[in-house]
Amino acid sequence: MKFLVIDDHEMVREGLCGVLAGLYGNIELVQAGSVAEGREIIRSDHGFDLAILDMVLPDGSGLELMDELELFHPEVPMIAVSGDNFYMDEALRRGALGFLPKSADSDDFLEAIGSVLAGQVYVPNSLGQAERSPYLSAGLDDEPLHATGSSPRLSGRQKVVLRLIMQGLSNKDISERLTLAESTVKVHVSAILRALNVHSRTQAVLTAARLKILA
Repeated sequence: MKFLVIDDHEMVREGLCGVLAGLYGNIELVQAGSVAEGREIIRSDHGFDLAILDMVLPDGSGLELMDELELFHPEVPMIAVSGDNFYMDEALRRGALGFLPKSADSDDFLEAIGSVLAGQVYVPNSLGQAERSPYLSAGLDDEPLHATGSSPRLSGRQKVVLRLIMQGLSNKDISERLTLAESTVKVHVSAILRALNVHSRTQAVLTAARLKILA
């Protein structure tokens, strides 16, 4: 496997890479310490199985690199890491499948990585509802956040997948149409459901039509 790890604190980055090497053994770890370095790697390298991104970097935000990954490598799942839990909601909205505080231990990372590589969303139980915004805590019976706010943020690839979902295509059909692995399509579908604040493809279609997201 090949992981991209971006964090500006060298000791933290090296420590994380040491944990990952210990957990996975034969693994290639590509490191960067800034937005500029990360952007160069993202645009020139490829074949990543996972990206772990610090949200606060000396020359910008890890959120910028999430947008870069979505543009150049939309199939790569992302885990956001930050000492500030209030980055969590925005990271998840931008397409991250996982969020971890910098205080997370190796067991947390192992669980997060396993979940994200399986296309599931991971947020540690230690981040209680009190620290989470209405975006994540709202239930199905609540008025959707987007009803009175701005339209949900979807990447270009996610909009393409959503359009195919609205045409009634299955994940397998979408993977064949876009020449993507079915697991990658599942990652995009999960991100779409999360962005629309819904829990099923049917609800996604109805919400997208109501909000005229693809109009």
